Amino acid sequence: MKRSLMFATLLLALALFAGSAFAAEEGGFKGPSIGLSTVEQAKNMKDDAPIALRGNIVRHLGKDNYEFKDATGTITVEIDNDKWGGVTVQPSDIVEIHGEVDREFSGTKIDVDKVVKVQ
Repeated sequence: MKRSLMFATLLLALALFAGSAFAAEEGGFKGPSIGLSTVEQAKNMKDDAPIALRGNIVRHLGKDNYEFKDATGTITVEIDNDKWGGVTVQPSDIVEIHGEVDREFSGTKIDVDKVVKVQ
């Protein structure tokens, strides 16, 4: 009887330890992140700066390029097919895009990593 009680206690301790170890591996960052920016701000940011914008994708410009609009203006965004994440949007839908500023000789655009439909 003592052996089975000791064995059960050992198994319980191992299970609790394993559960807490797995919980620690699932973690992530909790703290401040980049806030939403505007198109106007994006046009003045440094190349490769992380950015999040909220507004509308108003039209397709060809290939992976789209026109994005918020209250401060418009900017070209490049969204590769694998970055849509299954989201389908219309010009009337409010979206949040996350990516990096891409400054080129021809102007500034946003290289999008993720599209989230807000409304």
